Amino acid sequence: MHTILALKTQLKIAPQQVMASTLLQAAIVDLNQLLAKELAANPALERVETAAATMPQATLPYPSAYPPTEATNDLDDWTEQLTAQPSRIEQLVAELALMADGQVYAVAVDLLDCLDDHGYLRGSTATLAQELGVDAAAIEEAVQLLHALEPPGIGARDLRECLQIQCAHLAAAGVECKLVGRILAEAWEAFTKQQWSCVARKLQVNCREVVAAQQFVRRQLYPYPLALLTGDSTPAIPLARADLIIHHQISAGSSVYSIEIPNAEHYQLRVNAVFVDRLRAATNSDVVLSSEQAWLSDHIERARQFIAALQQRWASLYRIGEYLIAYQADFLTRGALSLKPLTQAMVAAALGLHESTISRAIHDKHVQLPDGRLMALCDFFDHSLPAKETIRQLLMAANQPLSDREIADCLRTKGIDLARRTVTKYREQLKIPVSYLRCR
Repeated sequence: MHTILALKTQLKIAPQQVMASTLLQAAIVDLNQLLAKELAANPALERVETAAATMPQATLPYPSAYPPTEATNDLDDWTEQLTAQPSRIEQLVAELALMADGQVYAVAVDLLDCLDDHGYLRGSTATLAQELGVDAAAIEEAVQLLHALEPPGIGARDLRECLQIQCAHLAAAGVECKLVGRILAEAWEAFTKQQWSCVARKLQVNCREVVAAQQFVRRQLYPYPLALLTGDSTPAIPLARADLIIHHQISAGSSVYSIEIPNAEHYQLRVNAVFVDRLRAATNSDVVLSSEQAWLSDHIERARQFIAALQQRWASLYRIGEYLIAYQADFLTRGALSLKPLTQAMVAAALGLHESTISRAIHDKHVQLPDGRLMALCDFFDHSLPAKETIRQLLMAANQPLSDREIADCLRTKGIDLARRTVTKYREQLKIPVSYLRCR
């Protein structure tokens, strides 16, 4: 029997690397939980309490129904605020922000405040125009925008219009409801009185078809659309908070952008001095308690690793933010149409980091733009953003509803070559309804 000695390499990931990667990728809510867990598990780690170390309020891309609260260092209380459920109106405002901007968006947001508890828009066009200080055409354009919201029926003037909007949405989705549409348009009064034979005579169909249509309405349509945004079935939507803030100022006649890490001051940590002194005393003692010394050393080292990993998170975010404002200065100045193509590999090469580090750093992070809007950090790498913005502006400026094929043709004249199915995908991501619904 012979003994053979051989050398082999084995890849092991250091605990420090794992901790740094975990903290870098964590979203703010997850980071709070990791910090609370680490503080509870490691008595050698403690927070530095300073007057400035207070948690700033979440910044929303739409008006918040949650008033600012007094500054607090209680992470649990802040986390509850962060994950609060947006109101129904806030959810609709967020959806509107993806569909329009400018005056039509502003008027549509004002109209949301005029909805009753069922989601109906009460008041005539003239009355609403006078109350909001705009012309009737602006009211009608904003109303059509409300009709495109989900759930369908928001902004209807009455039950009949509410059901018609829902029926149009179903038809656009390929659901057969032609007879229901005719009933709503031509025989509504008799239908509400359950005069099936009268409805059948008006539409020249048999009674069985009318009864089937009535059952379809009962199963597929609903009278109170706003109520669908409430209840236990609605998942909690976390309020987005800025991980980076881009500031803008004019210096010597030119635009200057700077980066702020809004969370760094709140997460100031240090190693407990009592533990350091105790370890030093145990090391210098004539009678060394090896188990105590090892326990102290382990906890102090883990505390230092956690602090270093947290500082690495802020440094990585800051460097990425600086690169983005330098590379995407045109986007910050002129908007989405000026967004340059960018990949994570390009950023990694420029900063001397691994591409996986960039991926973790931008995961589930948000940046607050100079105008106050929140934007997902990964959107800086979204090559489709200029095309989406062009589609949105094209549809807003069009005098008539454009089909996806017509949109693709218009884009081609602007030097953007997209297939029709790609246009459809982008339009759906923008929450813009099909041309049939946009003509309402």
